[in-house]
Amino acid sequence: MTVKDRFLDLAPWGMAALLIAGVVHIVSILLMPSVATRDAYARLVAVARAAETTSGGIALLAPLAPGAETLPFEDPAMAEGVCVFDLAKGLLRVRASADGEDLLGLSFHAGGRVFHSMTDRSAIKGKIDIVVGDAGQIEAVEGDDAGAAPVQEVRITAPSRRGFVLIRSFAKRPSDQDRARQRIRAMSCEVFQPPEE
Repeated sequence: MTVKDRFLDLAPWGMAALLIAGVVHIVSILLMPSVATRDAYARLVAVARAAETTSGGIALLAPLAPGAETLPFEDPAMAEGVCVFDLAKGLLRVRASADGEDLLGLSFHAGGRVFHSMTDRSAIKGKIDIVVGDAGQIEAVEGDDAGAAPVQEVRITAPSRRGFVLIRSFAKRPSDQDRARQRIRAMSCEVFQPPEE
């Protein structure tokens, strides 16, 4: 038996092993969010319970310290806050003022992924007003709007009932961190029930 024959005998086995390894790798990556016990939601719920919570329902995350990051790839120039929500209790309303000078970013997370993100550049008349609900809740709110004046709020449909809003405020210099944290403190993120007709 020559080297070429031996190679041809082993080639299908080698290709099969590579194919199986590739399938296992892809499946494990896709299953990771659903089987991880300490996902971002679980970590942020624990942090939100222990953190300083504003009167508007937002938990301010501690300033970054090497080796003590709450989330991966955090930027030390950002002050951060989190609002954990459960839409089974009602709709979520997020409100903030935008000054147009300092960046304020919001990302909405549910089910292990970001389902919406925005910055203060999308504010309407200097105000950010967002309502988050599941498909049925948003449909009910929009049904109540028939014939009413145009709404000034952004309505977002969440893919699942539990999630969190990550709020980031940019500090141009280290001395601006307090001002960036104050911007987050001035926001509100609260669950509410729509008025009954």
